[in-house]
Amino acid sequence: MTEATATDANLRVITITRDIDAPPAQAFNAWVDPKEMVHWFYGSDDWTTPFAESDAREGGEFRIGFGSPDGKNDFVFYGIYNEVSGPDRVVFTIGDGRPVTVNFIENAGKTKVALDLTLEDINSAEQQRQGWGAMINHLAAYLGRTPHAAGKASGSLTINRTFDAPRELVFKAWTDPVELAKWWGPKYFTNPVCEVDPRVGGKLRIVMRGPDGGEHPMWGVFQEFMPPARIVFTNIAVDANDNPILDGLTTVTFADHGGKTRMTLHTIAVGLVEGAAQMLAGMEAGWTQSIDKLEALLTAG
Repeated sequence: MTEATATDANLRVITITRDIDAPPAQAFNAWVDPKEMVHWFYGSDDWTTPFAESDAREGGEFRIGFGSPDGKNDFVFYGIYNEVSGPDRVVFTIGDGRPVTVNFIENAGKTKVALDLTLEDINSAEQQRQGWGAMINHLAAYLGRTPHAAGKASGSLTINRTFDAPRELVFKAWTDPVELAKWWGPKYFTNPVCEVDPRVGGKLRIVMRGPDGGEHPMWGVFQEFMPPARIVFTNIAVDANDNPILDGLTTVTFADHGGKTRMTLHTIAVGLVEGAAQMLAGMEAGWTQSIDKLEALLTAG
C-alpha cells in the first residue's frame, strides 16, 4: 500500500512510500530508462504516456509526454537530474524548480520506494500525494508483470499512430477475435486461430501462419482491460510444443483526438532461447506491419 505523510508543514515536504516486489536495481532502472518509463509514468488510468526521453546523469534532462483522454490537455513533464546514484537514489528538479528525491531501499530482495516531494503550496498536498502515489502504484504493477531481462536478449518498441476512426472502433479491433484476426501479424500473415477472452485475467491465443505455411503460435493474459481507453497484456511466443521462446508485455492506450483515435503502443520482449536475438531484430518490422494492416482495415471499414 502507498503511504504518504507531511514531514514538515513549513518545509512543505511530503513523503510517499511503497513496497515493490522487485529488487532495487530493477526499480531504479524502470525509473530512469525511457523504454521502461513509458509503461508506468502516468498519474491517472485514462491518461497515456506517448513518449519519454531521459539522459540519466547529473545535469541530464528528462521529458515525458502526458496524453489527456480527449487529446485537448496534453502536456510535457520535464526536469533535470541532480543526482543519479543507481541503484539506490535519484534526485531531480521538476520544471517549476521543486526538488524530488527517490530512494530505492533493499528489503529482503524487494524494494521500498521512498519519494520526498517539496510542495509549491501546502494546500496541494493531497492532490500531489494522489498523483505521485498513483504513479508509484503503476510502477509496482508494471514491475510485477515485466519480464526479467538480466543476461538475456531483449527488445522494446513504441509506436504512435492516429487512426481516422472512433476509439471504440479501434479498441474493438484489438479485443474482438473476429476483427483481431483480420490484421494481427506481419504482412502476408494470416491467423487461422484467434481466441480472445476480453477481461482482466482473460487469455488470448493466436496462431499466425506465414506465407510459407509455417505456424507461429502465441498466447497471453490481459493484465488491464479498460474499454475503450487501455489494455495491457502479456504476449508469449511459443514453439510447436508450447514452450515459451519470447516473453513480452504490451501496453496499448487509445485517446480520442477530435473524433479520431490516437493509439500509443509500448511493448517489451525478452528472449528465452538461443537465437532469440534474431527474432527480436524483426520486432519493429513485425509490429509496424501489423499496425499498417490495422490502419488499412479501419480505413476500409
